[in-house]
Amino acid sequence: MKYDHYINEVTFPGPMDRPIRVGEKRTGRAKRVQEWLCVHNMWSENIQKVSIDDWYGSGTESAIKGFQIAHDLSPTGEVDRTTWEYLVAPLILCMNPECENRIDSLAKHFAHYHPVELKGNKGPWVRSFMKGQDGDWAAWCAGSVSTILDVYLSEKGLDIDEVFPWTWSTVKMKEQAENLSEITYISCRDFMADTSVAVPGDLFLVEKNGNHPRHVGIILGVDDEYIHTAEGNTNDEGSREGYEFVIRRRKVNGVISCIKLNM
Repeated sequence: MKYDHYINEVTFPGPMDRPIRVGEKRTGRAKRVQEWLCVHNMWSENIQKVSIDDWYGSGTESAIKGFQIAHDLSPTGEVDRTTWEYLVAPLILCMNPECENRIDSLAKHFAHYHPVELKGNKGPWVRSFMKGQDGDWAAWCAGSVSTILDVYLSEKGLDIDEVFPWTWSTVKMKEQAENLSEITYISCRDFMADTSVAVPGDLFLVEKNGNHPRHVGIILGVDDEYIHTAEGNTNDEGSREGYEFVIRRRKVNGVISCIKLNM
């Protein structure tokens, strides 16, 4: 990957020979552990949710012991390199596919590891998709798509910025599609008239009033008036400001345009 800022999220924070334990506070290390515990808590009842306050107290220690037991690790309550690697394993596996030679297959691979945000567009997954940044402003749908394209093109030895430049802006994605000679933009009206022009691996945009892009994702397939998608910063209920990267189905209803990447 050209933009491998996700590596910061999986690198053990601080000195390797100093486990993160009770008493750690205000160094950022406890916060990193707490974030990952909250991520795992979203998908497992066996993992205790904790407050993200950068203070490694008895609650965080108890949650780590539960995590260690769930993963057949010695329940020390401390985070050494081994426990850390188990905490961050989903992100490592997501970003390092063995071989995904199609964009849609890679998007499904990402969905398998179920990236999620913590409240307010925050957390390690969001930072991995947004060049190390997070926060309320950081709607990460475009960042996740750019990251997937970065991984895909890197596997082919190509530079994303020479093909379809990395961006976290849906507006910028549309502008690039309209101006790059090898990329094709299909308007909402034209796409609604003929969805068969889309193939797996193309992108879709949701455009407010048919001309202002607000959301983006990857097309996995087309079924009559529906497209099957993989997309982030959404959820199964269809919220634009959702919290996860999932596979969905959307009806093509006049607000969805298409970007043909021709890759």
